Amino acid sequence: LKRDFTLEVLVHANCRIYTIYFCDKLDSYDKIPPQYKLNTDKFFVMFC
Repeated sequence: LKRDFTLEVLVHANCRIYTIYFCDKLDSYDKIPPQYKLNTDKFFVMFC
């Protein structure tokens, strides 16, 4: 069983962070609490 852990979070000076959500297991987006979901109407989200 392979586990990945977040050891460090790098935030650049020109980024505005509202919320960081950490969990102990990987769930689908539907199971994330609503207050932590992204409102894509207001934000442009790009995943690399």
